[in-house]
Amino acid sequence: MSKESLERRNSHLVPFNSETAKIASEKGRLARAEKARSRKELKEALKIVLNLTIKKKGKIVDTEKIQSLAEANGQNITVNEALAIALTEKALSGDVQAFITIRDTIGEKPTDKVELDESKTIESWAKNHKVKV
Repeated sequence: MSKESLERRNSHLVPFNSETAKIASEKGRLARAEKARSRKELKEALKIVLNLTIKKKGKIVDTEKIQSLAEANGQNITVNEALAIALTEKALSGDVQAFITIRDTIGEKPTDKVELDESKTIESWAKNHKVKV
């Protein structure tokens, strides 16, 4: 490809310099801020919906007094509580993903442990090859 052809092909491109980098950075910052704002609005809306009751009328049941899942059935409980019950029922029926979701949500997610093999560290390699790190 000749130099003229390449220049003609790229003539629409704007050179990337500190000024164009600033503009691109600002656009990215604004987009991230808008996405964060949108996520926050969704989170707040979900919190409101999850605390609504299932039934429009009737006394709200104190879920701390419910002793079994069967007792909760048909009671006026929050959406959040109903979701927790449904998820628990799925886990009890053998749904492993439901169990994992419950375990992780209540803060009992096991940490991943990584064992370090001493012979594979940078320091070990440097020592064996007589290189200073």
